Amino acid sequence: MAVETLDELHSTIGNLIRTASGVNAVILANQDHAPPAGTYGTYRAVPVRAYGHPRRARADIAAAEPVPTFAWTDIAETTVTQLELMVSVNFFDSGAKQAALMMQQAQFRSPVSEYCYVNGIAWRYTSESRDLTGLEMATIQERYQVDLHLWVETAITDTILRAAGFSVTIEDEGGNALNQFTKTEAVG
Repeated sequence: MAVETLDELHSTIGNLIRTASGVNAVILANQDHAPPAGTYGTYRAVPVRAYGHPRRARADIAAAEPVPTFAWTDIAETTVTQLELMVSVNFFDSGAKQAALMMQQAQFRSPVSEYCYVNGIAWRYTSESRDLTGLEMATIQERYQVDLHLWVETAITDTILRAAGFSVTIEDEGGNALNQFTKTEAVG
């Protein structure tokens, strides 16, 4: 299941963190709304790098430019790659330390590995837990952070202009045509 935007992964990643950490609420970080009650998590996904050899698929699509009446087409080329994604996860309030601990070996637990398999995610590793507990509005708020490294399959589609036609003539030294090839429809 290749995704074309990170927005397509938001609910999938949120559910993965919820399953792995045991917290009831996981929300996208830096949103302008009040936090949920109780222990909760926030996350932010950042693309790191692409790995491996890309797969490409091509399909005919309607030509992007105005064309004559004889049905020229362009090519939609989809490139599929494996992308490493770093997901920075923060856990807040009592239970944050336990939630961060549960993330450390989550990929070995059946519900998490099954969720990853069904959703086409590979769990690379989880960083060390960082204790960010501190003073928050005159009270101590428990806060822990981990970075989750995942591999996901991504796809990017580009439109490629297809040549309308061409003609090739092979001649000898005397200018005599030895062979001629003409292609008057779309090349592909």
